Amino acid sequence: MPATTSALPSANPIVGVVRKTGIERPTPTTGWSRKGIEELADKLDEHRAYIDAEGTLVERRRRNLMNEVLAIATYRMRRELEASVREDPEVRELLDRVVSRELDPASAATTILEARVAAGGA
Repeated sequence: MPATTSALPSANPIVGVVRKTGIERPTPTTGWSRKGIEELADKLDEHRAYIDAEGTLVERRRRNLMNEVLAIATYRMRRELEASVREDPEVRELLDRVVSRELDPASAATTILEARVAAGGA
């Protein structure tokens, strides 16, 4: 027997609301009967057209792509930095000073990065 919304409170129909366009009409949908799916798809298309026209879609894509580019660059720079300092005796000395509480981690990081920049490895 198929579940009903009264039998399963968590199975209530999904309500799609498109807020930014000023269209505040809920769109009840039910996946197993496909009731309301077409209407919801139409409202999603309307919302997509609105955010495209307002320029917010382009802004969101730009922000997401910038975050992706920075994440990749950060990952690659960290791998490169780790490989370059792993066997460096000066870095080992810095870490020893951090462990003995003579130097704080932030200052040690600054020293490593400054030495890297000075060596031309920005």
